[in-house]
Amino acid sequence: MFNFADAIPAINMLVPLIDRMTTHVISQRFTAAQAYTFWTEFVRALDTTAQKINARPYQRSAAQKISHFDIFFALHSSSMAGLTVEEQARAAAAKARAAAIERIYNTQPPENKYVKLTMDEDLHRGFKEGTIVLLYGQVVNPASPRIQEPHPEAWMYKIGRYAISGPKYREVLSPASGNQVIAVSNLTMSRDFNAGPVRNTIAAGSNVFLLREGRWGQGRNEVRVPQGTPCQIRSHVSRVGSGQPTRNFFQVMFWVKYYELDLIKNQICVRCSSLRPLAPGEQPIIPKLPKPDWSKEFPPDS
Repeated sequence: MFNFADAIPAINMLVPLIDRMTTHVISQRFTAAQAYTFWTEFVRALDTTAQKINARPYQRSAAQKISHFDIFFALHSSSMAGLTVEEQARAAAAKARAAAIERIYNTQPPENKYVKLTMDEDLHRGFKEGTIVLLYGQVVNPASPRIQEPHPEAWMYKIGRYAISGPKYREVLSPASGNQVIAVSNLTMSRDFNAGPVRNTIAAGSNVFLLREGRWGQGRNEVRVPQGTPCQIRSHVSRVGSGQPTRNFFQVMFWVKYYELDLIKNQICVRCSSLRPLAPGEQPIIPKLPKPDWSKEFPPDS
C-alpha cells in the first residue's frame, strides 16, 4: 500500500472522504452537503498531482511512512471527540492538505516547489493572500506536540517569491589607444546637440554625451554605442598614427543597465495551514527580465 501511495499521492488523500461516506455508523456518515464541505475545503484545491508531481518515490523510514498515513485515520481518534461532522470534515481536509504540502516539498525539484498562500503573511514584502510562493526550507514547528516524530502538520516552511531587482549598472570603457578612441569632437555637454563639442581641456570625471554613434572592435564583435548615450571622461589618450595632440582624444566610460531576478524571502517560517497546493491550471508567474542595454541616464553614484 505504501508503494502505491508513493506513486499516486493524490489517492490516499481521499481516504477521509471515502471513509465518512461509507461508514456503517449512520450518525457519522457524510450527507451530500457535508461531503461538499470537505470538497470545497480541500479536494478542489488539490493540485493534479498525477500530472505535476514526479511519480518517483522518495526514501523514508518505515516509521515516517506510517506516521504519514495515520493522519487519514485520525477521524477515529479521541482528538475528534466532541466535534461536529462538519468540523471533523474540515479537520480531515486540513490534515490532508498538510500532507499534500509535505509531499510537494519532498518530491518536487527545488525550482518547482510552488504552493499558494491562503492568508496574508507580510504585505510589506509582497507576501499576501493568493501569492504563489516557492518552498525553499522546512523546519519543525516548536509548538508541535509530536516534535520528536514530525508529521505533516508539524512542519513549517520557508517561502520566497521571485521579483526583479535593479536597475544595476556595468561599466564599459572605450579603447585607451588605437584609431578607435573617442575624439573630443564626438563629445558634448548636453543632449542638445546644437551646443557643439566639448573643449579639449575638459577635466577627467566630467559627465558628457556622445554626439555621434561610437564604434570599436572587441574581439570578434563590434561594440556600437548610440548617439546621445551618457558617458564620463576617464583620461586623455593617444590616437596612434594620427599625428594629432594627445589632448584631442579621450577614454570614456559608458554604462550598461541591467536587472536581476532575486528570490525575496519571507522573514519568518509559515505554517502549512497558510498554504495550499496549486489548483489545476495555476502556474507561477516569474517576472521577465528586460534585456541589458546602454544606460540612457547617469547612474546615481556617477
